[in-house]
Formats: sequence, C-alpha cells, structure tokens
Amino acid sequence: MGIEPLFVLVLAVFAKESIPKVNWVIATGTFIACTILILAVVSGNSVVNGHNSARDFLIDSECWLWVGAVLCTMYSKKLSEAGWTTSMILANRYYGIILLSFFATFDIIFKYFSGNISWIIAVTAVSVMLPMNLLQIGIQYCSPLVVMVSL
Repeated sequence: MGIEPLFVLVLAVFAKESIPKVNWVIATGTFIACTILILAVVSGNSVVNGHNSARDFLIDSECWLWVGAVLCTMYSKKLSEAGWTTSMILANRYYGIILLSFFATFDIIFKYFSGNISWIIAVTAVSVMLPMNLLQIGIQYCSPLVVMVSL
C-alpha cells in the first residue's frame, strides 16, 4: 500500500500534470514508512512471521493487486470528470468483481449458494456495495493521491 501514492504521482508525471512538492513529500514518506514495515516482516523482526526472502514476499503477497487499485482509481476519476455518474462507474466495476469472484470460487459456489443466499445478499450489500459506493464518491471529489493515502 505504501507504493500507491508514489505510483499515482509517477503516473501524473507521465500525464504531464504539475504536482505540488508537498504531495511528493507525503507519497515518499508513506513509501519509506511502509518499506520499513515490510523489511521488518521480511527479516522476521515483526509480530507477523517473516518470509524467507524479499522475492517470496513479492510472489506470495497480494501487493501487486494494489497497482490495479491505483489504475482503477485514476480511471474512475477520469470517468467522473467525463460526466459519468457514480452509478454508471460502479455498474462497470461490479462486472469485474462478479467475474473475478466467480473464477475464484467456481468449484464451490453452487454448493453454498442455495443455502446461504440471504447471507450472500446481506454481506454483498453491506461489505461490497456500500463501501464501493462511498469510495467512488470519494474518488469523484478527491485527488487520486488523497484516495490512495486514505486507503
């Protein structure tokens, strides 16, 4: 997560946007702090069991999904600036979530789906739809850097 704010600024540089120095300080500080935490985990000097190597950490962890989160946030911001409503943007984001969820659980989904439909709907509404709606509203009104630092 520490690389997200820095990645947002790097993408902004490629888009030839001007970036205030304070944003660079915040993004760099966040990256350094998270790097220190990662090194503590990798070296085994934290409460979390350390990985054998930095390579194992990068392969085993989900850190690469955050690059997608940055790109998704920036693309959502562009869509919002182009006049798309929150509902329009979220409708398209949900297609991806549904497809990814299906592929991750296709072997067990039908077995559990029929007996747990009320819980699935409740959890989906409270833990997916509501937070995603609030996140999308935040993306609409904030810069991508603020969104990534907040996450």
